[in-house]
Amino acid sequence: MLCNDLRLLDQVQHQVTPEDFDDADLQAIYIMLLRLASKGELTVSPYIIDEVTSPEQKDLLSKMAMEPVLPNQATISKALDDCLTKMRRRQPKAELQRIRKQLKMVGDGTAEQQQILQELDRLSKKQFLSSS
Repeated sequence: MLCNDLRLLDQVQHQVTPEDFDDADLQAIYIMLLRLASKGELTVSPYIIDEVTSPEQKDLLSKMAMEPVLPNQATISKALDDCLTKMRRRQPKAELQRIRKQLKMVGDGTAEQQQILQELDRLSKKQFLSSS
């Protein structure tokens, strides 16, 4: 959707930052889209695939380019809202995974472990409250 019309970034860039993407390839693509839009480009041109070095990024861009063009503004707005909702739901889960992984890497009984456990507890409570 964004590849076909970079003007749509106006609707999402105040809600989504590159740091919101856990996947480094998606983050790099989003940054690329922002850069193109700032230069006044309206769409992602086909040659953009030649600018990326990662095979994963090339694959993602190819998939994005194959997405159908949505017929009207209402459909586009709904699709953007759905994407933003999915991203918001994934963020706490990804954060929990990151914290759990970090917890496995620290020693038992350390101050760092206590700090990570507090962060895990805070995030767990926050996720529980938001799902209620």
